[in-house]
Amino acid sequence: MKPEVFSQPIPTQFPLKLSEQLQTAQAQLPGAELRSVYFPEKPDSALMIRYKFPQEIGDYGTSYVYLDQYSGKVLRVDNALKPLLGDV
Repeated sequence: MKPEVFSQPIPTQFPLKLSEQLQTAQAQLPGAELRSVYFPEKPDSALMIRYKFPQEIGDYGTSYVYLDQYSGKVLRVDNALKPLLGDV
């Protein structure tokens, strides 16, 4: 089971612009196509962005990048082309 990730709220700071977050996320999965963005539901929730590589069979893709919505820090990357040992 993959660990849950959380944003670290910063008092008086708004979440980063989506364009900045997308740029950071895309750099983690070069060659993948953006499929969807899941906006944080709570102040400590991470921004989750879904990608699909051309090699993937499904329409939606199974690669994700999780970002801290305030700092833009990459919290976790799930790359469908590089499954973790426990996922195989």
